[in-house]
Amino acid sequence: MKHLIGFELRKLLILRVWIILAAAIGFTAFWFISTAYPKGMNSILAVYKAEPERVKQLIGPVDPQLAEKYAYRLDEERAEDSDKPDEEKITAILEQHYTVTGYQANLFKQEVLEAQQKIARMEERGEQNTFAYRDLSKWLTMWGSLELPGFYVTEDWLHLFLYTSGFPGVCGVWIGLLLAFGLAPLFAGETVSRMDALILSSPSGRLRIVAAKTAAAVLFAVCSVTLIFASTLLIACLPFGFIGWDAPLNDLYPTWATPYHLNMLQAFILQYGIALIGAISFAVVIGLLSALLRSSISTSLIAAGMVIAHLFLNDRWSVLLPTFLLNSGRLLQSYSTYNWFGYPVLYAPFALACTLIIGILAALLSPVTFSRWRRSPS
Repeated sequence: MKHLIGFELRKLLILRVWIILAAAIGFTAFWFISTAYPKGMNSILAVYKAEPERVKQLIGPVDPQLAEKYAYRLDEERAEDSDKPDEEKITAILEQHYTVTGYQANLFKQEVLEAQQKIARMEERGEQNTFAYRDLSKWLTMWGSLELPGFYVTEDWLHLFLYTSGFPGVCGVWIGLLLAFGLAPLFAGETVSRMDALILSSPSGRLRIVAAKTAAAVLFAVCSVTLIFASTLLIACLPFGFIGWDAPLNDLYPTWATPYHLNMLQAFILQYGIALIGAISFAVVIGLLSALLRSSISTSLIAAGMVIAHLFLNDRWSVLLPTFLLNSGRLLQSYSTYNWFGYPVLYAPFALACTLIIGILAALLSPVTFSRWRRSPS
């Protein structure tokens, strides 16, 4: 069986797969070098590279008194855009970032206080059995376990998460296109090569080959996600020594409202795992389409359409597409729940369950669909 899976996997590694993979890594490097890497003294990363010891003295939870001392910086222009000499600019960038972080910490505490007060009012009215009360209590429990936003150098991780999770989720789009065009011939290619009749001649052989093809598609998906996520992480963070990897996730503005107690590295690993589940499910769905349509072109176009479509659908409907989890960071950005008979269910596990169900159904239907080729020849 191992040799059969290896054989099927090698059949998938055609030229266009390598072209898409090279284009993905090349585009990622170009985007980060041209957009995210510091140019002059224009970011906290540049300040860190120029004076690392000075920056390290400030890293950690915010000192409210020090943040108040630097509050006058909020009335100034954005420090990174000023034309001051580098030494003055470094001081301005550090002080402005520090006082902004202090302001975010105060907002965080205010959000928690307001929720506690609202909970108390709901309890006075006897609303403990309502969905609104349970939902707010769940949010408060999760937020109460989080660290306050602090001062950390996380600009490299910010750009990483924007690339993997911000619209349009470039990382997920590349993975989706790699799967769409790489796996389209999974079953349909057998029609072109006239191997379908040979495969279908034996029920035993048919089932083994379908299983081998599905396993090869899963391995292809795992390798695709791993290569693209790993290369993106290295391009984004390696030049800066992965500074900020242990900072809390809520330190970034896109994930300021996250309810999850994670640091940057943990969040990235979780994103990778979520994308892996999405890619495996999507790979199996592409296999089903390939068996159903018997056309690599039609399969690749429909699969590519799924990759693009989920970017423009509301999150509540996007879960019906197996491509939704490729843009995995969206699940971590904020608190979102479904009302499940009066009880709040977090959106992230719900989306994961939907995607897994879609993948399992596609895996079960693929052998049946491929078997119909004998009864319905092209």
